[in-house]
Amino acid sequence: MNRRVAFSRELLAELPQWEASGWISPEQAALLRARYALPVQHRGQWWQMVLSLFAALCVGAGVIALFAANWASLSRPLRVVLSLTPLVLSQAALFFACWRRPASTVWREGSALLVTLSVGAAIGLIAQTYHVEENLPAFLRVWLLLTLPLVYVARSWAVAFFAAFLAHVFGSHGGHTLSAFVLERVHCLSLCCKLSA
Repeated sequence: MNRRVAFSRELLAELPQWEASGWISPEQAALLRARYALPVQHRGQWWQMVLSLFAALCVGAGVIALFAANWASLSRPLRVVLSLTPLVLSQAALFFACWRRPASTVWREGSALLVTLSVGAAIGLIAQTYHVEENLPAFLRVWLLLTLPLVYVARSWAVAFFAAFLAHVFGSHGGHTLSAFVLERVHCLSLCCKLSA
């Protein structure tokens, strides 16, 4: 998408010169302007993004609270299905956001954060269902590794900062040398800087 926008900017900047030189007719220039028009950027809508992120957090917390109240009475297969359902639904929302609404930052950020939280919930719930030994650094490492591709797929600041937060928490919990601790933070911060380019 970024290449197309860059190409459109360059082409639209050149069109007046091509038209003045007689290389293209005014009708052709109008057709090219219509075909390669730049998408309209919605500025000043920061509050919509903040509210959508807050709504995604509230919906996720509500679903977790609903299942937590009845969790012990459910069978194991049903628990696995219920653990993976929010993950599948949030991935469908992210697919919709990336392919049907690529210009909407609100959709992309909200659904990407929802996928990130659903990944952590699915890992934790399945580990609890099958009584996997508690190991917080391993849980955080797996969650971080599954979250990092979302930074690139969704181009999401919220996920990048959440990944940096996970790296910070992961680095502060047991068994890591100082160099690995610092390298994880530098890598996550470089991801955040790449998003701004």
